[in-house]
Amino acid sequence: MIAVEYRNITKSYDRKPLLQDISLSVESGTLTVLYGMPACGKSVLVRLLTGLEKPDSGRIFIREVDMTDAPPGKRNIGYVPQSFALYPHYSVYDNIAYPLNLMHVASRKSRRAFNRRRSCSRSSACCESDQIS
Repeated sequence: MIAVEYRNITKSYDRKPLLQDISLSVESGTLTVLYGMPACGKSVLVRLLTGLEKPDSGRIFIREVDMTDAPPGKRNIGYVPQSFALYPHYSVYDNIAYPLNLMHVASRKSRRAFNRRRSCSRSSACCESDQIS
Protein backbone atom coordinates (compact mmCIF):
# COMPACT_ATOMS: atom_id res chain seq x y z
CA MET A 1 0.00 0.00 0.00
CA ILE A 2 1.19 3.51 -0.73
CA ALA A 3 1.25 5.55 2.48
CA VAL A 4 1.96 8.95 0.90
CA GLU A 5 1.80 10.08 -2.69
CA TYR A 6 2.48 13.46 -4.24
CA ARG A 7 1.16 13.78 -7.80
CA ASN A 8 2.43 16.58 -10.02
CA ILE A 9 2.89 19.05 -7.16
CA THR A 10 3.75 22.64 -7.98
CA LYS A 11 4.36 25.35 -5.38
CA SER A 12 5.54 28.91 -5.88
CA TYR A 13 6.26 31.84 -3.59
CA ASP A 14 6.00 35.40 -4.90
CA ARG A 15 5.64 33.96 -8.42
CA LYS A 16 8.99 32.15 -8.07
CA PRO A 17 8.59 28.39 -8.55
CA LEU A 18 10.04 26.25 -5.77
CA LEU A 19 8.49 22.86 -6.56
CA GLN A 20 7.71 22.07 -10.19
CA ASP A 21 5.73 18.97 -11.18
CA ILE A 22 6.99 16.85 -8.25
CA SER A 23 5.70 13.28 -8.02
CA LEU A 24 6.73 10.93 -5.22
CA SER A 25 5.31 7.74 -3.70
CA VAL A 26 6.24 6.32 -0.30
CA GLU A 27 5.27 2.72 0.48
CA SER A 28 3.85 1.78 3.88
CA GLY A 29 6.44 0.35 6.25
CA THR A 30 9.39 2.11 4.66
CA LEU A 31 11.68 4.80 6.02
CA THR A 32 12.04 7.75 3.68
CA VAL A 33 14.48 10.62 4.09
CA LEU A 34 14.23 13.96 2.31
CA TYR A 35 17.57 15.65 1.99
CA GLY A 36 19.03 18.41 -0.13
CA MET A 37 20.44 21.89 -0.20
CA PRO A 38 18.90 24.58 2.00
CA ALA A 39 15.75 26.13 0.53
CA CYS A 40 15.23 23.34 -2.03
CA GLY A 41 11.71 22.51 -0.81
CA LYS A 42 12.11 19.73 1.79
CA SER A 43 10.15 21.52 4.49
CA VAL A 44 7.58 22.70 1.96
CA LEU A 45 6.88 19.08 0.97
CA VAL A 46 6.29 18.23 4.64
CA ARG A 47 4.11 21.32 5.18
CA LEU A 48 2.07 20.37 2.12
CA LEU A 49 1.66 16.84 3.46
CA THR A 50 0.44 18.09 6.83
CA GLY A 51 -1.95 20.59 5.23
CA LEU A 52 -0.24 23.64 6.66
CA GLU A 53 0.19 24.84 3.07
CA LYS A 54 -1.71 24.14 -0.14
CA PRO A 55 -0.07 23.25 -3.47
CA ASP A 56 -0.61 25.57 -6.44
CA SER A 57 -1.44 22.46 -8.44
CA GLY A 58 -1.28 18.69 -8.05
CA ARG A 59 -2.77 16.24 -5.57
CA ILE A 60 -1.63 14.73 -2.25
CA PHE A 61 -2.81 11.27 -1.19
CA ILE A 62 -2.49 9.79 2.29
CA ARG A 63 -3.21 6.06 2.51
CA GLU A 64 -4.65 6.28 -1.02
CA VAL A 65 -7.22 8.94 -0.08
CA ASP A 66 -7.00 12.37 -1.75
CA MET A 67 -6.28 14.74 1.15
CA THR A 68 -5.21 17.77 -0.89
CA ASP A 69 -8.06 19.91 0.39
CA ALA A 70 -8.45 18.28 3.82
CA PRO A 71 -7.66 20.46 6.84
CA PRO A 72 -4.58 19.54 8.92
CA GLY A 73 -6.63 18.01 11.74
CA LYS A 74 -8.23 15.47 9.40
CA ARG A 75 -4.91 14.10 8.10
CA ASN A 76 -3.70 12.29 11.26
CA ILE A 77 -0.11 13.40 10.60
CA GLY A 78 2.31 14.60 13.29
CA TYR A 79 4.83 17.33 12.52
CA VAL A 80 7.59 18.89 14.59
CA PRO A 81 9.10 21.83 12.67
CA GLN A 82 12.79 22.67 12.50
CA SER A 83 12.23 25.93 14.32
CA PHE A 84 10.51 25.68 17.64
CA ALA A 85 7.01 26.78 16.70
CA LEU A 86 5.77 24.89 19.72
CA TYR A 87 4.07 26.19 22.82
CA PRO A 88 7.02 27.60 24.77
CA HIS A 89 5.14 27.47 28.08
CA TYR A 90 4.44 23.71 27.63
CA SER A 91 6.81 20.92 28.61
CA VAL A 92 8.13 18.53 25.95
CA TYR A 93 5.48 16.03 26.98
CA ASP A 94 2.67 18.61 26.83
CA ASN A 95 3.71 19.72 23.33
CA ILE A 96 3.70 16.11 22.11
CA ALA A 97 0.51 15.21 23.97
CA TYR A 98 -1.46 18.24 22.76
CA PRO A 99 -2.72 16.60 19.52
CA LEU A 100 -3.40 13.38 21.45
CA ASN A 101 -5.60 15.33 23.84
CA LEU A 102 -7.47 16.78 20.86
CA MET A 103 -8.07 13.19 19.70
CA HIS A 104 -9.34 12.32 23.22
CA VAL A 105 -6.56 9.79 23.90
CA ALA A 106 -6.51 8.99 27.61
CA SER A 107 -3.74 10.95 29.34
CA ARG A 108 -2.56 7.87 31.26
CA LYS A 109 -2.10 5.95 28.00
CA SER A 110 -0.30 8.80 26.25
CA ARG A 111 1.97 9.42 29.29
CA ARG A 112 2.86 5.70 29.46
CA ALA A 113 3.74 5.61 25.73
CA PHE A 114 5.75 8.85 26.03
CA ASN A 115 7.77 7.54 29.00
CA ARG A 116 8.42 4.26 27.22
CA ARG A 117 9.68 6.10 24.13
CA ARG A 118 11.80 8.47 26.19
CA SER A 119 13.50 5.61 28.04
CA CYS A 120 14.12 3.83 24.71
CA SER A 121 15.75 6.90 23.19
CA ARG A 122 18.24 6.97 26.07
CA SER A 123 19.37 3.39 25.57
CA SER A 124 20.81 1.46 22.66
CA ALA A 125 18.10 -1.19 22.98
CA CYS A 126 15.43 -1.49 20.34
CA CYS A 127 11.85 -0.84 21.34
CA GLU A 128 8.60 -2.28 20.13
CA SER A 129 6.22 -0.01 18.31
CA ASP A 130 3.78 1.94 20.47
CA GLN A 131 0.78 2.95 18.45
CA ILE A 132 -1.51 5.37 20.18
CA SER A 133 -4.94 5.20 18.60
